[in-house]
Amino acid sequence: MSARAGEREVAKRNYAYGYAKGVVRALMRGRLALAAFRMRHSPLGAFEWLRYLRPPNRSGDAGVPMAADPARDIAVLAHGAQQH
Repeated sequence: MSARAGEREVAKRNYAYGYAKGVVRALMRGRLALAAFRMRHSPLGAFEWLRYLRPPNRSGDAGVPMAADPARDIAVLAHGAQQH
């Protein structure tokens, strides 16, 4: 499995969990029609729900660009924190 395929699998699990969380919230608020609507119009099929629904696997630095020199980034972050 390539790195991108692995990333896609993680993204699908994260998406399924977030989507299911919205359905559960609707149910907990007593909005049964909304929960049913979301499930009926879900982009995931029954097999995909079984395959991908699990707690998300996210890293703390998700979405943060990786730099060539981590020491420089730490210095920049420390300098920025001092200005406040």
